[in-house]
Order: sequence, then structure tokens, then C-alpha cells
Amino acid sequence: MRVGLTLYGDLGERSGGFRYDRRLVAELRAAGDEVEVVSLPWRTYPRGLLDGLSSAVRRRLAVDVDVMLQDELAHPSLVRHNRRLPYPVVSVVHHLRASERRRLAPLYRAVERRYLDTVDGVVC
Repeated sequence: MRVGLTLYGDLGERSGGFRYDRRLVAELRAAGDEVEVVSLPWRTYPRGLLDGLSSAVRRRLAVDVDVMLQDELAHPSLVRHNRRLPYPVVSVVHHLRASERRRLAPLYRAVERRYLDTVDGVVC
């Protein structure tokens, strides 16, 4: 199977979420799957939302895969593209930004809800 993984940054990052993503890629490859990592640049939340208008992001997502896993942290850059993608999308959720107590929590909740409505499955 050809599997994609879309995330912000690089798999070489040291945080726990990236360790999980590296392990996921390693296990998929060990099982015989081909994995293509689609790295998007880290964005502020507003800049990520603007990526929904970006043809560069659309081109990065134009990969030949059977299924695309997406790190949910990249949802601002993906929410407007997902419905047009030709492959199923499964979101890998490490942490929902909307669960944080922040002044903009209602905005995060609305965008994350919309993002989750664009995916075919979720892994928590």
C-alpha cells in the first residue's frame, strides 16, 4: 500500500509527536508499505489558515498514495484542501488545540471541527 503522511516540520524533530510519527512510518515500512512524507513549513495559526488558498500546498498534496495520514496539528493548512483530495484522509490526533484554555479557543474549536468533518477517519 502507498501511504502518505502530512505534517508540519520534519520527522527529525525531537518532540513526542514526532517520535510517534517516526515510529508510525517505521512500522508501516516494516510491514511492506511505501510511505511518502509530505512536510509543510511550520506556520502560525493565521498563516496556516491562509495556506488554504495556496497553490504551493495544493501541489505538495498532489501525491500518488492510497491513503493519506495527516498530523492533526497541521489542520490549519489542510482544512480547505481536504475535500478536493483524490485519496482518503485519516487524521492522526495527538492533541486538539481546542482543548487548551485560550482566548481563541472558540475559533480553534470551529476550525478543528470543520477539519475533522473533511477527513475519512481519525486515529487518537
